[in-house]
Amino acid sequence: MRRLMDYCRGYFEARRNYHHDDAQDIAINNLHTLPRVALLTFILLAIFLLATPYIIPDWTPSVWHLVFLPVSLSMFVLTALYARGKENAAVSIRASTALCIIYEVALFAGVARY
Repeated sequence: MRRLMDYCRGYFEARRNYHHDDAQDIAINNLHTLPRVALLTFILLAIFLLATPYIIPDWTPSVWHLVFLPVSLSMFVLTALYARGKENAAVSIRASTALCIIYEVALFAGVARY
């Protein structure tokens, strides 16, 4: 039992150190990944919205389906513009985290609806 507790303490300490010491690298990585994810989400959603009526004839998109198109596109534009003007040292950890959380909330809001 003692070994398990020591292992857990070591694991959580290493995890805490990673998030503390590499916070800037994590923010940079998130900021460069988010525009790609938002654009991919927009493209896939557009394809699915166009293809689904042919697969399910009586289906029509709801407002919740259609809201994701401008949200994904606007998030792509916002994050791409923010990332473009920033050097790696100038990326704000808080701004990067806020953009990721905003996008996650927007995505989960539509999923939680169903």
